[in-house]
Amino acid sequence: MISLLKLFTLLVLTSSFFCAQRDNRFDPMSPLFQQYNPQLNVALITDSTRTISITPNAETLSVYVPLKVTLNTTSKGGETGTEELPVFVTHFLNNEQVGLPLSNSSQEILLTDTGTHLFRIETSNRPGDTVITKNIVIFARPTPNPRLTSCTSSASRFPIRHEISFLLSIKIYDRFKIAEKIAYEFSSYRTVYHQVSASSSDTIFDSLFYSINKNSEDTESVTIKVTDLFGRIDSSKITLVFSKDIPFVKGLPPEINVISADPDTAMTNENVEFFVKASDSDGKIVDYEWFFSDTVTGRGTNFVRSFKNPGTYTARVKVTDDSGSTDIDSVRVTIVSSDNTSPVITSFTATPDSGTIPFRVDFAVSVIDKDNFTFTYYWFFPDSFAKTYEPKISYTFKGCPCIYMPVMVIVKDLQKNADTAFTYLKFTQKPKPELCISPDTIFTGQYFSVTYLPGSNRSIDTTTTHFSWIFLDRTFHSNLPFWSPPPLFRPGNYSITLIVHGSKNDTISKKFTVFEQMPPHPPK
Repeated sequence: MISLLKLFTLLVLTSSFFCAQRDNRFDPMSPLFQQYNPQLNVALITDSTRTISITPNAETLSVYVPLKVTLNTTSKGGETGTEELPVFVTHFLNNEQVGLPLSNSSQEILLTDTGTHLFRIETSNRPGDTVITKNIVIFARPTPNPRLTSCTSSASRFPIRHEISFLLSIKIYDRFKIAEKIAYEFSSYRTVYHQVSASSSDTIFDSLFYSINKNSEDTESVTIKVTDLFGRIDSSKITLVFSKDIPFVKGLPPEINVISADPDTAMTNENVEFFVKASDSDGKIVDYEWFFSDTVTGRGTNFVRSFKNPGTYTARVKVTDDSGSTDIDSVRVTIVSSDNTSPVITSFTATPDSGTIPFRVDFAVSVIDKDNFTFTYYWFFPDSFAKTYEPKISYTFKGCPCIYMPVMVIVKDLQKNADTAFTYLKFTQKPKPELCISPDTIFTGQYFSVTYLPGSNRSIDTTTTHFSWIFLDRTFHSNLPFWSPPPLFRPGNYSITLIVHGSKNDTISKKFTVFEQMPPHPPK
């Protein structure tokens, strides 16, 4: 009896346990189990410039390929409604599956094929549960290839037995920036290729300046082809006619009006802009060619370049008109090093270094500078100034000398760094006394000086000698053998007289002329 009671109790407890399990809301077998339906979210990102049309819910699109699309997907559900659920994306092209379903939450897909692309996005709480599905349909069309919208030649009929130059100009419409190269194919089996540079514009302009010579009557066809990234080609043809009935007329040459370099002195690796402006009275300019002394070449009215090494460079430009006539001009630009050093004068010579007034002296200066600059030389004489671009100068002294007369030279490089040197000349006097006026040429309003030279055979005792200067009917007394009269503001002929009072009395006169205008001041 006790054993039957124990067995009954065990059956009741076991039955109660299983019923409790089925009544648990977290048990899928329990009638209390519940879960949220998946919430599927899909975001499509694409290039709007290649999108032709799109429906408001973004589930149907018409696009140009190639095109990159990005699919971002999320799904939440489960018992709490916040559980992340897997999402599968299956790609179909024209009803045929492309590859295996993908399960990444963000997927980049490159569409290159035309036709109907279907993306089926699916999610569910558990395998076997109801599947939530969204479809995105993309109708893909081929991207329009670049189109030649204009092809022209500066001339189409030419004489024979003459080299003729002409300009081919084209215009290409390339909305999707896929043009890759341009070919100019001549029927004489020569082809010239131009690569297409990146541009933000939908329109591409290109040109070819070409020269040709035919010895007999003939036609030459030029086929212009533009090829895109997918190998598609658009083409156009121009026919050139060569005939003996067409006279050869070479028009008036073009004229270069302006040529410049900005800046004309620049640092290494600094951009310099070269500019040319030209005109043609009987036609039009068809080409501008730049040639530089370091073998670099360029084209156009504006050309920008930099220079790696210091030095002076010459830029030449050749301008050609539609008749083949040319004009050539040049401009110089100086390039300096960013770590420029000052020039150093190593020698300054005067030949001869002594003599009797008047006499000619040849001056020469030697300079070293690791920057290899062109220098400017400023020469300062007692009564004159000179500026040269050569390290030598000749000068004839006519003025009033001291026994030792200094001459100074300043050497400046292109960055205004400078060095200075002096040399001294020894002058011997003439045997007879005289008056010396400096400078040799006097202008109105200019200061000048008068010096008494007693002669090589006579000496002056300055402690017992005094001087009387007679000028403009007035007498000026001094203990010095030189005197500076006031400036004269009337041009004309003048005379000055000196009376020397001392152990040996002497009277000397000197005539001179004052001119009307002042000379220009030397540059600083």
